[in-house]
Amino acid sequence: MEPESPRTTHERIEFDLSVPAPNGLRRGLTTGTCATAATQAALRLWLGEPAPQEVKVNLPEDKCFVRVPIERVQQLTDGCTEASVIKDAGDDPDVTHGSRIRVQLKAEGTGIHFSAGIGVGTITKPGFSLPVGEPAINPVPRKMMIQTILETLAAYPQHRSQGFTVTIGIDEGEQLAAKTYNPRLGVVGGLSVLGTKGIVEPKSLASWLASIELYVRIALADDAKAIVLAPGNIGQLVAERQLGLTPERVVPMANFVGFALNTVDQELGNNHRKLEQLWLVGHPGKLAKILENHWDTHSGVSPMAMQGILELAKVFGMKPSLLEESKDATTVEAIIQRFGKTPESSQFWQLVEQRITEKVQSRLQHVLEVRTLLFDMHRNPLGLPLIQSCE
Repeated sequence: MEPESPRTTHERIEFDLSVPAPNGLRRGLTTGTCATAATQAALRLWLGEPAPQEVKVNLPEDKCFVRVPIERVQQLTDGCTEASVIKDAGDDPDVTHGSRIRVQLKAEGTGIHFSAGIGVGTITKPGFSLPVGEPAINPVPRKMMIQTILETLAAYPQHRSQGFTVTIGIDEGEQLAAKTYNPRLGVVGGLSVLGTKGIVEPKSLASWLASIELYVRIALADDAKAIVLAPGNIGQLVAERQLGLTPERVVPMANFVGFALNTVDQELGNNHRKLEQLWLVGHPGKLAKILENHWDTHSGVSPMAMQGILELAKVFGMKPSLLEESKDATTVEAIIQRFGKTPESSQFWQLVEQRITEKVQSRLQHVLEVRTLLFDMHRNPLGLPLIQSCE
């Protein structure tokens, strides 16, 4: 009789990856799920079972399992086996899509320990949910791998107390990591093993928000005095070059302004501390939407910012001829160009920055000072002069 293991999936139902996500795109597997599948396959070979071509992995939150094809399983030494899985991230633009995830399982000692193989990074800076020096294998994937080991060993009483070292590698992971935020976040030597739900929701909101939470924790680490929230890459460049802040202090918040602000304030409150200075840095095409209390700046959620800018320009006393000329502008950048580079224009954009700052400051309880820096598409500051280093 075949030993009972996670593949018998007690009262679990299969998660069907062929069913598209609500946005019509194909779902995929997280790196953590792939590593868990490879761990189970390597362990089953170590236990003397036939090398599996497919395993069932229990998902961490739902009462579901997913089938994962195994590329290869092999015996390396008497006490060490290796299995590999080719990651299928579905239609998500995941840098690890198509990567080979390897797991070497070595029987030694007691307990279950994790190690970074070739292509998996090591944490070198605080702010993560794991201490400095640990392999960048997140808690949920660790829990999944521990669970699959313990559940598989449950059918083998003679091995239940056996300890293992689980070494995870990702082929070409170090090169792929250069395309991610890992180097700036302090994860060196490769990629991170991620996944909170086991399934990749293509271009999912959850993945965006989880990333912002991580960037906020990194930015606030080491008792930071100042951090920057920026909606895009240009904003990040301006923050680093003009504010003199290191890349770790810049949070790429995309369209999620309100969520990023709430996350900063909550993180500060949880740690009973104040932040001296928070900067919002970006193009008014995004940030000026705050003037009309739009805190998700995605074009599908909030209207374009031209109307709010022109209304404030009228209050400011901008020349009627400029206002009339700007009524048919289809972008905020077009308004910037029509207002031109004049002292009056600079004063107006300073007013926009001030109004944005006031709106943001009213949301934050643990930030002493908020400042806003707006710039055009050529990275020229619109209102404030060039800023000296903040740190």
